[in-house]
Amino acid sequence: MLRFFAQVVIAAAFWAAVVWFGLPWLKANEPGAYRRIVSQTTKATPENASGYIVQAVEAVGHNVRAIKDNPHELPELPPLMPDSQKDQPIVTNTTEQVVVAGEDRSSATNQQEAALVAPPVAPPVAVPIAVQEEVEDPLSAMNKDPGYTWGIVVTNSFFYDEAMNKTGILAGGTVVESKSLRLLPDGRVAECFFLTDRRWNYDTVHLYESDLVLFDVPYEKAPKAKRDLLVEYCKLLGRLEELRVKLHKDLIQRNPHLQEYRTVEVERKEFENKARQAQAEFEESSGNRRMELLDMLRKYKAEQIGIMKRYNDVKFKYDSWKTENLGDGRTGRSPKTPEMQSIENKLNAMRPAVHEIVPGL
Repeated sequence: MLRFFAQVVIAAAFWAAVVWFGLPWLKANEPGAYRRIVSQTTKATPENASGYIVQAVEAVGHNVRAIKDNPHELPELPPLMPDSQKDQPIVTNTTEQVVVAGEDRSSATNQQEAALVAPPVAPPVAVPIAVQEEVEDPLSAMNKDPGYTWGIVVTNSFFYDEAMNKTGILAGGTVVESKSLRLLPDGRVAECFFLTDRRWNYDTVHLYESDLVLFDVPYEKAPKAKRDLLVEYCKLLGRLEELRVKLHKDLIQRNPHLQEYRTVEVERKEFENKARQAQAEFEESSGNRRMELLDMLRKYKAEQIGIMKRYNDVKFKYDSWKTENLGDGRTGRSPKTPEMQSIENKLNAMRPAVHEIVPGL
């Protein structure tokens, strides 16, 4: 055991001598190697390395004395840097020229050496800032609101120009803003802007007020929840009407008496036109021509009996099939597709809430 401690003491003294005498010689003759050794073994710079060397030598002597006094414990090394300097960054002069071993080096070279000596500084970590994304309103307008009272087209409805000529159809659920109202013999008419593809169309159209539900504020100020409910409800009404018309046309084409009915209908109309013209000419004619037209009208009267009988027979068969398959419009019985039934179910579920906003809609 004493031999082991003697070896430790000799080794410590040897390396202390190397540090004490070798490093100053290395600094004077091989400054590059000296800087690399300093940067790899301590937190010092070449300029303050001598202080660290003194501390290292004292630390070695301290260990030797501790081992001698208490051979059963291995003493801790005292810190090589004062506590007040442990957390301070190492500052390297990168602007002044430095003369090392007779060599003049520029600030650029000094900066490169400082990069080798100074520990890398971690880049600041960006702290994410919680940003609440604004939810887009899919029913909002993307251009300026006209600023008039808003309303909804209840179901698919004709719109007109200023002279009340039919121009087209607006689908149910179309949002409008009423610029003005005027009274016509068959009802009040609203001059309206309308919203399509989330953009206001500033070319006004005219709709009967009975085809609209109007409110007291501009569209952009309408309560969103109620607005969305009403728009969706009226869109479903329009879609249901569209499907009902389409189904009606499809079923009409399936009527087995359709072609026969069309043929006899054309025959009846042609005969009525011919008889009407003969009657008008008879009233304006005289002499022999008048007598000829009178005989012709008598023949038409006899032909009319047969034509109307054929027409009525075919029409009865046509109408009977139509009533059986499409309903008569009075009983409420009508055919439905699965999509139509689904829409009706949605409307029934929405109706109580809708009636709280617009009773009877």
